Amino acid sequence: MEKTVDARGLMCPQPLLMSKRELTKLEQGRIIVLVDNAVTAGNIVAWAEAEGFLAETERRGGDHAVTVDKN
Repeated sequence: MEKTVDARGLMCPQPLLMSKRELTKLEQGRIIVLVDNAVTAGNIVAWAEAEGFLAETERRGGDHAVTVDKN
């Protein structure tokens, strides 16, 4: 299962909290979190990796897409 979370325009910690909430709903799968700044993307990746998830970031125009896999 894959879920997209649009957190563009939100300040930390809201995008991180939204990411956590969506991951807890999944037994396994992937979320893609859209954010509009590199610092927020980095915070989500750091948290995800600390929790043992695979995470990566890619640029999409002026935004960042953080992919977090929960398997």
